[in-house]
Amino acid sequence: MKTIKPALAVLFALMLVFAACKKENIQDKQNILPGKFKVDVPQSLSSDEQQKLYSRDDTVMGPQVYHHLRLFIHVGEFGADLVQDIINTIRKYNLSQEMSFSYTSDDDNRVKNVIIVANQKFENRTWEYKMTVTDAENEQNQGDGLAMEIYWNTNPVEGIAIINFKNLNANVGNKYTKTMFRVEYSENPETTMGYEEIMRVMISDWPTDSTNRFSLKNLMMFVGRIGDRVDVYGNSDHPYAWLLIPDNPGLDWAFVAASNRVEDIAVAEVGLPPNTLNTTQRSVILGQYSLKNVLTNEIREWFHRRFHIYPDSASLAHYLHNADAPGMFNKNGFVQGGGTPPSKDYQVLIDAIKELTPYNPYIVAQLHITFSSSK
Repeated sequence: MKTIKPALAVLFALMLVFAACKKENIQDKQNILPGKFKVDVPQSLSSDEQQKLYSRDDTVMGPQVYHHLRLFIHVGEFGADLVQDIINTIRKYNLSQEMSFSYTSDDDNRVKNVIIVANQKFENRTWEYKMTVTDAENEQNQGDGLAMEIYWNTNPVEGIAIINFKNLNANVGNKYTKTMFRVEYSENPETTMGYEEIMRVMISDWPTDSTNRFSLKNLMMFVGRIGDRVDVYGNSDHPYAWLLIPDNPGLDWAFVAASNRVEDIAVAEVGLPPNTLNTTQRSVILGQYSLKNVLTNEIREWFHRRFHIYPDSASLAHYLHNADAPGMFNKNGFVQGGGTPPSKDYQVLIDAIKELTPYNPYIVAQLHITFSSSK
């Protein structure tokens, strides 16, 4: 599982590792929990390396924004890793039927209650199984105490997992009470849209801090794999973010990306629309609000406010040449923006992202995840 370094404390300071549960006399039968519940994202697109959003040397502003993108994708993958770890921990006990039991978590030394039931309805579907994990103390004192619920089918594997940080591990602190994750995974050809496997990751109500204007609140991300190609698209919401002009804070990091997991290379296109933008049009999200356009407008306005003239357009274009789309990456990170690809292997990925579109920025900003019992 990929981790998030301590330097990323503002975004993801607290890693959760689900505690192993001790259950006596469980028969070694066919396991009903899926062995896999995520799509791996290649390192070329996912990195826990913290980057500055931009440098005083503006020639690296484009690359720094692309670096930041890899961090946000990593944040989304962290949510999927968390669910996968939970499943792996419980799966090793070979659960083969409906049951309930309790265990004491090593993370917060609190009792957790587990219930597995069959044939449960959720979002207009009947699922083979549902598993819930609750914090016993919160369940008694505050109501449901829900830490996690997963609905899934076994053949083909597909399911939905929802997690509440605070109930899963009481040590994370009260500011995470409302923080929720939702991970959807499918290997079902009827729902994978031509991919071999897909996942969707959503995060809502991560605590933001106005003193850190780039803190992330919500995220929606899609990952699909077909052969060795992994496509990723989505948006992260930053309600306090601004680049050079602080007049109207609130940015949406919109992106489409494709990678080759064998070569570990990737390409990405980024848009920086306001998080109030209410549209699904690719030409607006990634065109009108393209990384190059937004940075150009910001620099022009900042330059004019400071020096009372506008910068020379040719110089500015050269200055921001690495903000051109698409950004290209290898396993070590950003390689270049736009221009002639470093190798012909990139061209297939460049063609692939032309078919991808981020989510509606406004919808991402309004995202609020709840458990099924809360609907």
